[in-house]
Amino acid sequence: MGDLILSMKGITKSFSGVAALKNAALDLKAGEVVALMGENGAGKSTLMKILTGIYSKDSGEIQYMGQEVCFKGPAESEEAGISIVHQELNMMNDLTVAQNLFIGREEMNGFLIDDKKMNEKAGVKVVIDVGIPAEVKDVDAAAVASAILEKKDLIAIYGSNEFAANAIITANEGLDKLGADKVIAVGFDAGKKLLDAVRAKTFAGAVTQDPVQIGYQAVKLAVEAADGKSVSDVDTGAKWYNADNMDADDIKPCLYE
Repeated sequence: MGDLILSMKGITKSFSGVAALKNAALDLKAGEVVALMGENGAGKSTLMKILTGIYSKDSGEIQYMGQEVCFKGPAESEEAGISIVHQELNMMNDLTVAQNLFIGREEMNGFLIDDKKMNEKAGVKVVIDVGIPAEVKDVDAAAVASAILEKKDLIAIYGSNEFAANAIITANEGLDKLGADKVIAVGFDAGKKLLDAVRAKTFAGAVTQDPVQIGYQAVKLAVEAADGKSVSDVDTGAKWYNADNMDADDIKPCLYE
């Protein structure tokens, strides 16, 4: 892993006398992808808002690229190279990933938004659609999936949960867009419909997890963090399965219909 680029230590923040963070710490290294996890109210968003200057900390220290920093707001943190994508339940499904990333600071070409420049800045090599919200009905989800499958430049589609995968499978029944030498489809989790699609090689495969392993590791990390111990990456039991290995001894117990 690369050098340490961000270190937050002893971060404390209270709102009206109620502690949101007590002596919180976070270290990030170059090239590292980190998931900051916790239940509602654990202080995840508060810590990120302190990092980007939306909130001021009551105490603690933030070191970025070897220098102590205290950003006065998101614009200042973005100028330094730190951006925050806020949690938002109402997705902007009609925008591309790059357009979502540049909300409020769009690249312009005269009076028009410059999508090409935003894609280049975001490092986008393939335009990705955010397609199926979690709250829609089955029929609406299938309609959204159908619209995505009809796109001429589509090369792959991902169902991020059983619901989304089922919508893609339903949509494909009348389109026949998925499979070998067609659009590559990948799913997450299991369920009868997805398992059948993987067996038929309509879906190239999917990712599943051992529920016992991920549950145990989540509790173990939470206890260690609560005790003030440093926690690190762990194997949560995620497994890739396809038509060739889904009946293997280490895969089959993780699948359900």
